[in-house]
Amino acid sequence: MSMTKEKHTILAPIGLGLIVLTGAFLLSSVLSTYNTYAASYTLTLSSSGSQSIDVSNMGDKTAISADNLNVATNCRYGYNLTLSTSVNNNNLYLNGNSSNNTTGTYFSPVNGTSTLKSSSNTWGYYYNSSTPTTAPTSSSIFSPVPTLSNPATIKTPLTNPSSTDINDNFSIYYGVASSDDMPVGTYKLIPDTNNSGNDGTLVYNATISDSCISYTVHYNPSSYFEGNLITGTGTVADQTIYEGVSTPLTTSTYTGPNIGGVQYYFAGWNTAQDGSGSSYTLGQSVTDLTTVGSTITLYAMWTDCPSNNICYNANVTNASDVEGSMGNRSISNSTTSATLYAPNFKHDGYGFKSWNTKKDGTGTDYGPNQDISFATGQYSTGGLKLYATWVESQGNMQDWSGCSSMNIGDVTALKDTRDNDVYAVAKLADNKCWMIENLRLDDSVELSSTNTHNPSLPLTNIYDSSTTSNHLSPTSSLAYDATTAPEGWCTTDSSACDDQSRLRTDNTTLFTNNTSSSYSASSNVYSYGNYYNWYSATAGHGKYSKSSDNVAGDICPAGWHLPTGKDATGDFGVLDIALGGTGAYSSSSTTPTGATMSSAYRSYPNNFVYSGRVNGSSVGSRTSGGNYWSASASNSSINADILYFGSTFVNPGTNADNKYTGRMARCIACTYHFGISDCDDGESGGGQL
Repeated sequence: MSMTKEKHTILAPIGLGLIVLTGAFLLSSVLSTYNTYAASYTLTLSSSGSQSIDVSNMGDKTAISADNLNVATNCRYGYNLTLSTSVNNNNLYLNGNSSNNTTGTYFSPVNGTSTLKSSSNTWGYYYNSSTPTTAPTSSSIFSPVPTLSNPATIKTPLTNPSSTDINDNFSIYYGVASSDDMPVGTYKLIPDTNNSGNDGTLVYNATISDSCISYTVHYNPSSYFEGNLITGTGTVADQTIYEGVSTPLTTSTYTGPNIGGVQYYFAGWNTAQDGSGSSYTLGQSVTDLTTVGSTITLYAMWTDCPSNNICYNANVTNASDVEGSMGNRSISNSTTSATLYAPNFKHDGYGFKSWNTKKDGTGTDYGPNQDISFATGQYSTGGLKLYATWVESQGNMQDWSGCSSMNIGDVTALKDTRDNDVYAVAKLADNKCWMIENLRLDDSVELSSTNTHNPSLPLTNIYDSSTTSNHLSPTSSLAYDATTAPEGWCTTDSSACDDQSRLRTDNTTLFTNNTSSSYSASSNVYSYGNYYNWYSATAGHGKYSKSSDNVAGDICPAGWHLPTGKDATGDFGVLDIALGGTGAYSSSSTTPTGATMSSAYRSYPNNFVYSGRVNGSSVGSRTSGGNYWSASASNSSINADILYFGSTFVNPGTNADNKYTGRMARCIACTYHFGISDCDDGESGGGQL
């Protein structure tokens, strides 16, 4: 073990300042410095500082005063505590004048005793280590007061190390046997002339032995970030840490470089230069990182994400391969949780799978809008960078039959042949395959019975029978009107006409002209998909007059369908139960792992998001509520069932809302048993087996 010579400064406890025969009380403190060879662990020595002995009018008896001392060290092997004082002899002198004393007459202790005329007297200390609150009762058990030339060792290292840091409290008692014929006056110690202590003040000097075993932490400024070696500037000294001792890592950090206009920020320590080892935060307390006598290297990790930010990266080779942009998510230094943004990136031919903490996808996966937790101040030096992970299309949704070969939690990607948009698909806890992105089909697509789930074609406006189309939102002069045209197709930006609210990756289009701040890049428009009223979502089946049962078709791809609602037996209810819920409304239900049901829906790979809803030209609750259409009509001609969840509750398809409201759509792959489809549309081909 390496040794260093250190100069320690201790605020010394107050010693026996003086003996006051009149009962006066003295408090004094002195800074004492000393040099010793010692390990660089911490030793603190403190005292209550309340010593005085009044022997006036006592007759022949013992006067006692105590000083309560505390010694603390983070060396679990203990310490050697040696006490000395500011004097070279422990005589007491009348009025502090040595000429007033006659050897053998007043206090000249020999072997712990001294003689005053014909009386037996002691002047010394007693260390009570076992029962520090019990004072001595006999003058014969006192030892001489420790002096500069004759220190006293009262504590030695432990034979069997402690499992924790040591914090010892004990008492030192001072005593003198007095007699009533002692001359009246003040008895003082006379300090050594080379000591800076005040006349008559006992100053404790403590030395500690080197009884700890250590290892060394070496800090390296270079590490790899996204394949590039980044090297910080500055110097961080090696650190000695002792076995079994919890110790904060060095708080000093390197300064990150600026390379090609990109600023890099310190993001913690890692035992591997490529970041694949164990990670530690700035100032984190660690214990036994390696074996004693060894050296462990910690590498400074770097990120281009600023402090107190969550940064989102499209994670593609060429920037031209992706549409959309995203701003950072700001987090305060005191924050311990955050809701992630949904992605605003579109990568042609790929479906968005998750956010991941590592560029290569080997880190932790998070769903869009998922709540994450972290330690207070964890990202105060270097933010959290998240990378989009993508799944390449493996075929067409309209003729896919691969769900049965997937395990729960598996993710693939499939293309909707109607617009060639690709969606990630996962097998969720209910053993069904769901799109884990919201439907983005727009009104430029022509629907047909071969590419859409049993649409009601041609789509007509019942108040303008001459207007028919196989496109959503066919041309019509009739906009929605609650009285005259309750099923009118939405062609204007009226206050309650909410079909096909088209949101693009340029964040500029809601209907035709919405550019409000709520559609900024940081709000991540793309993955919210399009908003549909129920008539559009059900491809013409969701009539105003339909008040019960499930529709026979919808705008999902052929072989897929809208989830059913209504109760615990519907698709939303079954999924809720599989995720740990009850299949019904719950304001406080939790999953088996203790997370809220809302968090369960938004976690990976479920990927439901706070999609909000559209009323006219405004979007509400998009950052605080999820709104998804079911295929089920409610017990009212104006309502249909929805999945609705907020930050603390879930209503899985047992809640209803106006059919004209714009909401999101998720599709489930149909299943077939003996040629019969659960899509209930009479199809005999396509879909899952």
